[in-house]
Amino acid sequence: RQVITMHNGVRYEGVPTRVDYMITRFEQYEGLIGQREVKSKGRDWEEIPTLDLIRNADQRAQAELQWRISLVVCIPLLTMLVVPLSSVNPRQGRFAKMGPAILIYLTYFLAISATKSALEDGSIPVAVGMWPINAALLFAAIIANTLDSVIVRRLKDRLKQKRKVA
Repeated sequence: RQVITMHNGVRYEGVPTRVDYMITRFEQYEGLIGQREVKSKGRDWEEIPTLDLIRNADQRAQAELQWRISLVVCIPLLTMLVVPLSSVNPRQGRFAKMGPAILIYLTYFLAISATKSALEDGSIPVAVGMWPINAALLFAAIIANTLDSVIVRRLKDRLKQKRKVA
């Protein structure tokens, strides 16, 4: 039972636009607050500890587990991908490469969000899960770093020299 107690108050009763309203002053007023029954809509997997999610074989629990793992894994993966994007030509603006980086992040986040929903619905098998998205991000990071490597730069320089000679 919940009760609210108010002290030294004034209560105005009536229609705000009309003059005929009633004013009641009180030293103490107690009112009963009705209790509502809290209804649970199933399990809220976001509140379950990670160790319990690992032990639970339910597909919604596994979707939440893979979501949490993907959020942790995305930090080094996105960092690996953004490093080659950070090299900017001095004549470009300092923020010229921010657009692609933000677009990559949003695409990744939307992809894992959609995959989480699909995992919860059972549209995607739990064994497949979010791993293809993380693998694709890793592959893109490796490609971006390879294209920016010393070996590729030397190869490009040799090709340019051969074109100049020919």
